[in-house]
Amino acid sequence: QPGSHIKPLHDRYSIKNVNVPLWDFDDTKALSDRLGLSSILNSYFDNLNRIIGQLHERSEGNPLYATFLARELIARIGRGIAFDVYEFLTESPEIRGDISCYYAHLTKTTQSEMAPIVAEIIGLVDFAVTEQDLKEIHPSLAHHIPQTIEILRPILIDVTGQGGIRIYHESFRKKKKN
Repeated sequence: QPGSHIKPLHDRYSIKNVNVPLWDFDDTKALSDRLGLSSILNSYFDNLNRIIGQLHERSEGNPLYATFLARELIARIGRGIAFDVYEFLTESPEIRGDISCYYAHLTKTTQSEMAPIVAEIIGLVDFAVTEQDLKEIHPSLAHHIPQTIEILRPILIDVTGQGGIRIYHESFRKKKKN
Protein backbone atom coordinates (compact mmCIF):
# COMPACT_ATOMS: atom_id res chain seq x y z
CA GLN A 1 0.00 0.00 0.00
CA PRO A 2 1.67 3.23 -1.08
CA GLY A 3 2.10 6.08 1.37
CA SER A 4 4.56 7.95 3.53
CA HIS A 5 4.58 5.08 6.05
CA ILE A 6 6.66 3.00 3.62
CA LYS A 7 9.49 5.54 3.17
CA PRO A 8 11.66 4.21 6.05
CA LEU A 9 11.69 0.79 4.40
CA HIS A 10 12.78 2.29 1.10
CA ASP A 11 15.53 4.19 2.92
CA ARG A 12 16.90 1.04 4.64
CA TYR A 13 16.32 -1.77 2.18
CA SER A 14 16.37 -2.47 -1.50
CA ILE A 15 12.65 -2.74 -2.16
CA LYS A 16 10.92 -3.38 -5.42
CA ASN A 17 7.59 -1.64 -5.89
CA VAL A 18 4.80 -3.66 -7.41
CA ASN A 19 2.02 -1.64 -8.94
CA VAL A 20 -1.41 -3.14 -8.47
CA PRO A 21 -4.03 -1.95 -10.93
CA LEU A 22 -6.71 0.32 -9.56
CA TRP A 23 -10.20 -1.06 -9.23
CA ASP A 24 -12.93 -0.29 -11.68
CA PHE A 25 -16.60 0.25 -10.83
CA ASP A 26 -17.40 -3.48 -11.03
CA ASP A 27 -14.70 -4.29 -8.46
CA THR A 28 -16.10 -1.66 -6.07
CA LYS A 29 -19.62 -2.99 -6.64
CA ALA A 30 -18.43 -6.55 -5.89
CA LEU A 31 -16.84 -5.31 -2.64
CA SER A 32 -20.07 -3.54 -1.69
CA ASP A 33 -22.02 -6.73 -2.36
CA ARG A 34 -19.57 -8.90 -0.39
CA LEU A 35 -19.59 -6.60 2.65
CA GLY A 36 -23.38 -6.35 2.61
CA LEU A 37 -23.40 -2.63 1.91
CA SER A 38 -25.41 -3.02 -1.30
CA SER A 39 -28.28 -4.78 0.45
CA ILE A 40 -28.27 -2.22 3.27
CA LEU A 41 -28.30 0.70 0.84
CA ASN A 42 -31.03 -0.93 -1.29
CA SER A 43 -33.29 -0.69 1.76
CA TYR A 44 -33.00 3.11 1.78
CA PHE A 45 -32.10 4.30 -1.71
CA ASP A 46 -33.44 3.85 -5.22
CA ASN A 47 -30.19 4.44 -7.08
CA LEU A 48 -27.63 2.03 -5.65
CA ASN A 49 -25.30 2.38 -8.65
CA ARG A 50 -25.05 6.13 -8.11
CA ILE A 51 -23.88 5.61 -4.51
CA ILE A 52 -21.47 2.83 -5.48
CA GLY A 53 -20.20 5.11 -8.26
CA GLN A 54 -19.54 7.86 -5.76
CA LEU A 55 -17.86 5.36 -3.41
CA HIS A 56 -15.68 4.21 -6.31
CA GLU A 57 -14.82 7.78 -7.30
CA ARG A 58 -13.92 8.86 -3.75
CA SER A 59 -11.81 5.75 -3.18
CA GLU A 60 -9.86 6.58 -6.34
CA GLY A 61 -10.00 2.90 -7.25
CA ASN A 62 -7.96 2.04 -4.15
CA PRO A 63 -9.28 -1.29 -2.79
CA LEU A 64 -8.20 -0.59 0.80
CA TYR A 65 -9.76 2.88 0.89
CA ALA A 66 -12.94 1.55 -0.74
CA THR A 67 -13.09 -1.09 2.01
CA PHE A 68 -12.62 1.48 4.76
CA LEU A 69 -15.29 3.80 3.34
CA ALA A 70 -17.75 0.93 2.86
CA ARG A 71 -17.13 -0.31 6.40
CA GLU A 72 -17.62 3.20 7.76
CA LEU A 73 -20.93 3.53 5.91
CA ILE A 74 -22.06 0.15 7.30
CA ALA A 75 -21.04 1.18 10.83
CA ARG A 76 -22.84 4.53 10.66
CA ILE A 77 -26.01 3.01 9.30
CA GLY A 78 -25.79 0.22 11.89
CA ARG A 79 -25.53 2.74 14.72
CA GLY A 80 -28.62 4.52 13.44
CA ILE A 81 -26.77 7.75 12.78
CA ALA A 82 -28.75 10.15 10.59
CA PHE A 83 -26.44 11.35 7.83
CA ASP A 84 -26.37 12.08 4.13
CA VAL A 85 -24.50 9.26 2.34
CA TYR A 86 -23.62 11.48 -0.62
CA GLU A 87 -22.30 14.21 1.67
CA PHE A 88 -20.28 11.68 3.69
CA LEU A 89 -18.60 10.38 0.53
CA THR A 90 -18.01 13.87 -0.84
CA GLU A 91 -16.48 15.06 2.44
CA SER A 92 -14.29 12.00 2.95
CA PRO A 93 -10.70 13.01 2.27
CA GLU A 94 -9.05 12.70 -1.10
CA ILE A 95 -6.07 10.43 -0.58
CA ARG A 96 -4.24 11.09 -3.85
CA GLY A 97 -2.69 7.63 -3.68
CA ASP A 98 -1.64 7.91 -0.02
CA ILE A 99 -3.84 5.95 2.41
CA SER A 100 -2.17 7.66 5.36
CA CYS A 101 -4.28 10.74 4.48
CA TYR A 102 -7.36 8.75 5.50
CA TYR A 103 -5.73 7.55 8.71
CA ALA A 104 -4.86 11.13 9.65
CA HIS A 105 -8.42 12.26 8.85
CA LEU A 106 -9.95 9.49 10.93
CA THR A 107 -7.87 10.13 14.03
CA LYS A 108 -7.85 13.95 13.86
CA THR A 109 -11.37 14.87 12.83
CA THR A 110 -13.40 12.68 15.15
CA GLN A 111 -15.46 13.95 18.06
CA SER A 112 -13.48 11.82 20.47
CA GLU A 113 -10.14 13.08 21.74
CA MET A 114 -9.40 9.47 22.58
CA ALA A 115 -9.29 8.34 18.93
CA PRO A 116 -5.60 9.18 18.39
CA ILE A 117 -4.64 7.59 21.72
CA VAL A 118 -6.59 4.37 21.16
CA ALA A 119 -5.43 4.20 17.53
CA GLU A 120 -1.83 4.52 18.66
CA ILE A 121 -2.17 1.79 21.30
CA ILE A 122 -3.83 -0.62 18.90
CA GLY A 123 -1.39 0.31 16.14
CA LEU A 124 1.69 -0.31 18.26
CA VAL A 125 0.80 -3.73 19.64
CA ASP A 126 1.05 -6.84 17.49
CA PHE A 127 -1.88 -8.60 19.14
CA ALA A 128 -5.56 -8.07 19.72
CA VAL A 129 -6.77 -6.00 22.66
CA THR A 130 -10.22 -5.96 24.20
CA GLU A 131 -12.32 -2.99 25.15
CA GLN A 132 -11.61 -3.89 28.77
CA ASP A 133 -7.83 -3.91 28.09
CA LEU A 134 -8.08 -0.38 26.71
CA LYS A 135 -10.12 0.75 29.71
CA GLU A 136 -7.46 -0.63 32.06
CA ILE A 137 -4.70 1.15 30.14
CA HIS A 138 -6.56 4.48 30.46
CA PRO A 139 -8.94 4.11 33.43
CA SER A 140 -9.68 7.83 33.73
CA LEU A 141 -10.95 7.87 30.15
CA ALA A 142 -12.62 4.45 30.18
CA HIS A 143 -16.08 5.87 29.53
CA HIS A 144 -14.88 7.16 26.12
CA ILE A 145 -13.47 3.84 24.92
CA PRO A 146 -16.68 2.28 23.45
CA GLN A 147 -17.44 5.39 21.38
CA THR A 148 -13.83 5.63 20.24
CA ILE A 149 -13.78 2.01 19.09
CA GLU A 150 -16.90 2.69 17.02
CA ILE A 151 -15.25 5.72 15.43
CA LEU A 152 -12.20 3.64 14.53
CA ARG A 153 -14.26 0.60 13.47
CA PRO A 154 -13.50 1.01 9.72
CA ILE A 155 -9.79 0.33 10.35
CA LEU A 156 -10.31 -2.41 12.97
CA ILE A 157 -11.10 -6.09 12.74
CA ASP A 158 -12.56 -8.39 15.37
CA VAL A 159 -10.25 -11.26 16.30
CA THR A 160 -12.57 -14.06 17.30
CA GLY A 161 -9.89 -16.62 18.18
CA GLN A 162 -8.05 -14.34 20.62
CA GLY A 163 -10.89 -12.02 21.41
CA GLY A 164 -10.59 -8.31 21.02
CA ILE A 165 -9.74 -6.05 18.11
CA ARG A 166 -6.68 -5.26 16.06
CA ILE A 167 -5.75 -3.12 13.09
CA TYR A 168 -7.28 -4.32 9.81
CA HIS A 169 -4.31 -3.48 7.56
CA GLU A 170 -0.58 -3.30 8.25
CA SER A 171 -0.21 0.10 6.57
CA PHE A 172 -1.81 1.72 9.63
CA ARG A 173 0.52 -0.07 12.05
CA LYS A 174 3.53 0.96 9.97
CA LYS A 175 2.34 4.58 9.98
CA LYS A 176 2.03 4.52 13.79
CA LYS A 177 5.47 2.96 14.29
CA ASN A 178 7.19 5.61 12.15
